Amino acid sequence: MDRELDDVDVLLGMWADWMRHPEALAASYPDKASGGFIPSWCKDTEEAAECADAETIARIDAAFDSLLPRYKDVIYKHYSLSRSGANVWRFAHPATMEDAKAEIRALFVKKGLL
Repeated sequence: MDRELDDVDVLLGMWADWMRHPEALAASYPDKASGGFIPSWCKDTEEAAECADAETIARIDAAFDSLLPRYKDVIYKHYSLSRSGANVWRFAHPATMEDAKAEIRALFVKKGLL
């Protein structure tokens, strides 16, 4: 299980880096859109890696958006991401980072990331 949690750390690290320096997932492609990520903006093999990264980030972000607020807040706090009102202590049953990683791991599996 430690290996799986290491993979979760890598994916969350990629997402946290993107959150610190948000860029559109692709030129002329909205950050959020109905229907999911459409990689049609990838024109040639030079853009293949960038396209794959953008698709991965989009899937990680979708999984994160599906988390309960108490897990989102603990992840924001762990990665030192600013979020107004991020107070893990306000919940009756505060989550730990291990709890949040276990929850998001299941979502990553559903999204085909693990």
